[in-house]
Amino acid sequence: MRIKGQILITTLLSLTIISLLVASLTMIAGRDVVQLATSERYEEFYNIAETELRNHIDQIGISSALGSFFEEGECIDAFWCQKNISSNFTPEDILTNTLLVVRDTREIKEMEIKKDSSFNIKLNSNYTGSIIFDWDYDPSQVDIAFEVSLLVNNGGKKEVLRDVYNPSNILGVGVSGVLFPIGFSQANKTHFVIDLSAIILNKEALWVTPRILSPGSDSDYVILKSATFSDLSNVPYQIREYISETSQTGIESSPVAKVISRIPLTPQIGSLFDYVLLTDGQLKLD
Repeated sequence: MRIKGQILITTLLSLTIISLLVASLTMIAGRDVVQLATSERYEEFYNIAETELRNHIDQIGISSALGSFFEEGECIDAFWCQKNISSNFTPEDILTNTLLVVRDTREIKEMEIKKDSSFNIKLNSNYTGSIIFDWDYDPSQVDIAFEVSLLVNNGGKKEVLRDVYNPSNILGVGVSGVLFPIGFSQANKTHFVIDLSAIILNKEALWVTPRILSPGSDSDYVILKSATFSDLSNVPYQIREYISETSQTGIESSPVAKVISRIPLTPQIGSLFDYVLLTDGQLKLD
């Protein structure tokens, strides 16, 4: 009888352990299915958000006033508009909502600057403050070179002053014959300051153009974390920011896909965005 009791207890324990293992496996499998479904749903929503973003960038661009593309009540002011877009583009025909925000901002942040590419920072003619640049790279691993161009109005004629800098050596090459007083710090090589008050004298600064000559790594770009102004109120709008967020309509637990695009409002000299005008540093625009 004792042996039979032991066998019964052992059998019951074995069945309990097997039941727990089966339940655990079922829960894990169910969780994996939910995660896979959520991941697939997020990808679908991301595609919708990206499509809406691209469509509106094509329609609005950078030269148009925002109010002409939005209905009454969709604009907070002349520089910030937003609207909700309903769609059911997913394979399951799920109803989605995309919140599209388009705004002009003076803030310059998180911009990818590719090698030999640049963008223009537009200035008011009476701006004589500083511009502070912070870059996202590891100076112990990456040695990059910057070119900084300054377009000025000198007695009615436009002049381009251009110089090249290497933060590691804090060297300046006076391509245009005028060295910019750019402040580098050996303690923080990802940070430098352009003091316009020491450059322009009797000239009017129109815009500054930073360009990456050498990313100094396997990648072909450097991230500009931010470019800030000592007098933000005295500079025009710099960037048109497009934000597109898509989620399932009426479902609080729905994944939210977010896509952001930032486009400079000032085109390149003689070109647009990715095309760069190369000069010998003596360019004069009448």
